[in-house]
Amino acid sequence: MKSKIFKLKSLLKYKNTAIILFRGIEMKMVSVMLKKYKLSSPSLDLGSGDGFISSILFKKRFDIGVDNDENKDTLLAIKNKRYKKVLIESAEKMSVKKKSLNFVFSNSVIEHIPNNKAVLSEVSRVLKPGGYLIFTCPSVYFTQFLSEKYSSVYASLRNKQLNHFHLLNHKQWTKRLNKV
Repeated sequence: MKSKIFKLKSLLKYKNTAIILFRGIEMKMVSVMLKKYKLSSPSLDLGSGDGFISSILFKKRFDIGVDNDENKDTLLAIKNKRYKKVLIESAEKMSVKKKSLNFVFSNSVIEHIPNNKAVLSEVSRVLKPGGYLIFTCPSVYFTQFLSEKYSSVYASLRNKQLNHFHLLNHKQWTKRLNKV
């Protein structure tokens, strides 16, 4: 699955300037990183929501979008035909066949799921040998930045508000991923 050339104007659906800036930086970095991989179907977008992010990053539709529909936006993904199939279910226990996918993408989702180990285990279960999991998430540095810039109380409240359960550094993520 080839990535698209990311254009900042594609994020104008967001009304908040800070979100446009943050997402713009994130999407630019992801689009550059994706060029390093030869990604192929079958594919899955984990925490797909309305499918907007994957539609601006990838030329081809994903085969499957999986979301628990907590934000009530999966109907937009279905309406806009952003996925071949949308599964409204938990990432901790997917109905996707074992070793059936070449590629799983997840954008700023995995850190919000309390049972992170179950999600990573499920992704490992559904990926074919040699398949890819590419995901983005804020790291522990998000909290450190907020603490230094504002206060540790603000950082704690913001993480609680955003339901951040897993803010890790890359070494901690690598350790978790290697376990599965």
